[in-house]
Amino acid sequence: MANTASTDLPAGVTLKASALGGYAVHLGGEFVGWIHENGPERWNAYRRAEPPRTGEFLGAFRRADAVERIARAATNTAGHGKAGHAQG
Repeated sequence: MANTASTDLPAGVTLKASALGGYAVHLGGEFVGWIHENGPERWNAYRRAEPPRTGEFLGAFRRADAVERIARAATNTAGHGKAGHAQG
């Protein structure tokens, strides 16, 4: 599946199209969350969570804002153990 890097994404973030629809969000090469479209210009954002929990819903935003929220959430939890919910 194709990787997407764009100037509207935070530094170090890439998106990878998911077989389940939407995109997996990678920060520095590490999977940190995912987004999927929820209507015109609205994307649901999820942060990767520790098993057995599912991902943490962060809200619905424009695509760039959804990705930024995930990257920020991942950065804020860095050093507190890796999240481990595989999605995407």
